[in-house]
Amino acid sequence: MIVRRKSNSPIKPKQLVRRLSYYVGNGNVKKDGNLPCRGCDEGYNFECKNNMLVEARGFGKLKLDDGSLVADLPSGVGEGKLFFVHTTATDEGSGKLLFCHDGGLEILDLVKDAKWQHLDLNEKIASVTDYNYKDRDLALLGGASGTTYILENQTLSTVLTDKIILQLVSHNERIFALVKGGNNSVWFSDVFDPFDWEVSLSGGGYLECDNSLGVINKLVSMGDYLYLFCDYGIYRLTCYSLQSQFELKKVYAGGEKILGESVVATQNKIIFCTKDCAYSYDYYGVKRLENLDMPTGNDSKIRSATAKQNQVYIVTQNDEIIIYDVEKNNYCVVKGYATGDLTTVEAKNLSGVVAISAQGEPTMLINDASQYTMQSQRCWLIKDVDFDQPYLLKNIRYAEYKVTAQTTLTITADGQKYEFALNERNNRVAINVKGRTFDFLLSNDTEKVTIGPIELRVDVLRC
Repeated sequence: MIVRRKSNSPIKPKQLVRRLSYYVGNGNVKKDGNLPCRGCDEGYNFECKNNMLVEARGFGKLKLDDGSLVADLPSGVGEGKLFFVHTTATDEGSGKLLFCHDGGLEILDLVKDAKWQHLDLNEKIASVTDYNYKDRDLALLGGASGTTYILENQTLSTVLTDKIILQLVSHNERIFALVKGGNNSVWFSDVFDPFDWEVSLSGGGYLECDNSLGVINKLVSMGDYLYLFCDYGIYRLTCYSLQSQFELKKVYAGGEKILGESVVATQNKIIFCTKDCAYSYDYYGVKRLENLDMPTGNDSKIRSATAKQNQVYIVTQNDEIIIYDVEKNNYCVVKGYATGDLTTVEAKNLSGVVAISAQGEPTMLINDASQYTMQSQRCWLIKDVDFDQPYLLKNIRYAEYKVTAQTTLTITADGQKYEFALNERNNRVAINVKGRTFDFLLSNDTEKVTIGPIELRVDVLRC
């Protein structure tokens, strides 16, 4: 009897086609080791638009709407803090920039060809707010040594001399002051009169909170309410013309300590952060922002935050700027500019997010990469990808892509790095890299770039 032998034909590998990322913003990483990701594990100087990666915004020289440059600070001024105050609009413009530093106060009207004006001041300024009093443009300055000043044109006067002010806020025709020390107190001026702080039922006064939520760290005005952000919760203050009708209500209590430097209002929400998480508060309650990953580590603490329209700008101690879009619920990271704190400006002839560079140059966040003050390095990193099959060997055969400028794809397979050049003339690159776990890094340093979807062809090897 003749027995036919079965042929030992090789087993074909299972073939996968996987998109690297949908490019919907930083974070949004799936933790199952599979692809595609919605975002990335780490990324900076890239933004996501229409499911593509493009160059992020950067900083350029500060210009008014007519294209005229804003003057640099006088030489030798040194480090300080920048503030913006509203003023009554004229034909030339509106608004002022105030730069407070150890040597005094520098003032600049936001009009064409304006120069910085100097005022002597013997203490640092912790907070500034503006107030229009009987058609007079005033700026209130809270001194760190215990004096509160009123600036009118180039003249300074004092209204409080024994309160160390952490923050000043204009709300419902009063000025509210968060005071350091004491009994967890907030002071306020008389209604319609920022000069009157004398304690009386018909004038100024103060309110105290118990310590059940910890120390008050930030005041935020939103709508008809003033919110008091404490270490572990939020009070809502309803302010009427009569002090007897003030109403203070606890609206949130949590177990994680709120970082006062992170609290900022935008549209009808207040964004705030704890050490590891970010949250939003609206009139209905607090919600965790799952798509906003907060930086961790000693060098990534939050130093300040500001907002413009629907976007929040969070500055960390290592000069990373987290730009969170409230409507789209995603974010990007801008780094490398070392701008320090940011200030939102809304004037007649200037609208933007503004800073002072380490060289004393006024700068602002812009979209035109050709005008950036420096050329950024960009990265988009996705880590620990095993295609949901951690114990099997995989071979990444090739990648299909579309880019508009030279970009490097770095694949780390089981700890070994391999680099591949992606360029605008081709749409496919051979890879043939084997491993069980992979990291994928896209890096770019050209002036402008657009990176479309990247699809990987992967063989899952049976042996």
